[in-house]
Amino acid sequence: MNDGAPPAVFSLDTPPGASAIAGVTLSGDIDLALKTLGIAPVRVGEAKLRDLAGVDRGVVARWSERSATLMPHAGAMIVRDLLAALRHAGMRERSRADDPRASHPEACDLFEALALDALPFMTSPRAVDLLLAQPGRWRSWDARAHPIEAVRSMSAVLNRLRTPPTVVALGASNIGKSTLLNALARRTVSIVHDEPGVTRDHVGVTLDLDAVAVRWLDTPGVRDASDPVERDAIDLAASAAAGADLVVLCADHASGWVEPPPGVPTLRVGVRADLGAIPGAAISVSAVRAQGLDDLALRIRRRLIPDDALSWDGPWLFDERLLATGGSEGGPPAT
Repeated sequence: MNDGAPPAVFSLDTPPGASAIAGVTLSGDIDLALKTLGIAPVRVGEAKLRDLAGVDRGVVARWSERSATLMPHAGAMIVRDLLAALRHAGMRERSRADDPRASHPEACDLFEALALDALPFMTSPRAVDLLLAQPGRWRSWDARAHPIEAVRSMSAVLNRLRTPPTVVALGASNIGKSTLLNALARRTVSIVHDEPGVTRDHVGVTLDLDAVAVRWLDTPGVRDASDPVERDAIDLAASAAAGADLVVLCADHASGWVEPPPGVPTLRVGVRADLGAIPGAAISVSAVRAQGLDDLALRIRRRLIPDDALSWDGPWLFDERLLATGGSEGGPPAT
């Protein structure tokens, strides 16, 4: 097949579960790749509805002679079977060692190609404008103004726009932690009940807090539990809190603050503020009255990604390959 070489390499360009339609980019001999997959020809500049290797019906968009995107439904089994069909047809999945410009022929240089490569995998809305500014910043990077140490330090914070940081809600039983999560999520994602101990394990959900995606874990209430199953769940919650990026300590007017895990940043949040004052709270909210929720989201975002990180005017090292463009860590990279 094409002198032993694969007709094309492919890459899955959409994270699992992130959209209704998936994107699989083919780079190489597109005419041969489509023929091998049994897909009717698509000319450059066309987008056509096609049978996709017997797996699904979807759109094939032909960007250039050597680039096209298959767009099936994004169900996990459909994507799995389509990728299996590509491999069975002798195609190779693109690795990080491959030049991303092959998948992004519209990019004017490697910086822009890397930004386009990363864009579908950014989980936070705040990442988009910042990411699209990066090609220009990398082209003009002055290491004297923004030393590589500062770039790496700031990038470690900004990378939370790509990989959601973990926030763990920790507090006594039956104080409204689950109600708070449901209010922040604007839908029911956690069980709410008047009896303590109902949440037997932590409940995880991705929340948008001030346009930043976070992985929020709602944990069982901390108390002396005789039930071994609940005791194990509380121990698991403590373990999750110890590895969190931020622990939201919760208390209400009648309960005290639980002991936070050592060395983990914390934010003390008073819940059920409509029932009374909560001494020691950095912020108090009422989920049932929807009071203070936006302010809480802002405070959590600022603890995870401060304003000065979002307003950083230096380059963001969202991909280590940005440093492999012909320059060095001591000076501006060359395109």
